[in-house]
Amino acid sequence: MTDLPVKRYYRPDELAREMGVHPETVKRWLRKDLVAHVHFPKGIFIPREEFQWILQHGPRPRPL
Repeated sequence: MTDLPVKRYYRPDELAREMGVHPETVKRWLRKDLVAHVHFPKGIFIPREEFQWILQHGPRPRPL
């Protein structure tokens, strides 16, 4: 894991790169709501706290 600049939100491609997975994998997690995210006019972003959780634990279990 590299030292990312501290910011409030990260792009899905940044998460994919840090986890060593294909960007499509992260997009699939987003579609299945396994990753908390927000929509901004310039795209989908993952809050810093969620980003850190996923780097440590992986995507959250699918909601029932």
